[in-house]
Amino acid sequence: MGTPSTSAARVRAPEPTIAPITSLASRVLSGDIVLPKFQRAFVWTPQQILYLLDSVRRNYPIGSLLMWRTTAKLASGHEIAGLDTVPQHEGAPVHYVLDGQQRLASLVGALHGSGAIWEIGYDLEREEFLHLTRTPRRDHTSSRSVISPRSAQSSRGSSATTRAASFSAAPRP
Repeated sequence: MGTPSTSAARVRAPEPTIAPITSLASRVLSGDIVLPKFQRAFVWTPQQILYLLDSVRRNYPIGSLLMWRTTAKLASGHEIAGLDTVPQHEGAPVHYVLDGQQRLASLVGALHGSGAIWEIGYDLEREEFLHLTRTPRRDHTSSRSVISPRSAQSSRGSSATTRAASFSAAPRP
């Protein structure tokens, strides 16, 4: 029996990392994180997107992403959540999403997407996310406090950080 080569013996197991959601979204749009073509299309319902955002707000676990870092060029899409992404550079390593595509696409769309499915706000009184394109519910108060990425963007600037901040709420004491 031969011994493993020295280069194979030095290979380390990958370490899990924790990344901010805004960082992951930026990496998707920049082409560092890529969806291979063998992944299914986006199938989540608008309600599933709201449930995910609620879990993030409550600091509940939302699962992990499984990614494969490689320089291999796989057939991949250049669009996620209706947004164009940067194509992979020849020979540059990328991270292919193997598991977690629906969650990742939902987060990217909620932070940067356009279109009815991504028109999402947060009702401060009810403490819930909602789709802004639906007919507003009639209730006893005429001054509902709803934060939306669009209103936060127009009043405070257009940075992704501003849009992400409109989705977060401070935990209750």
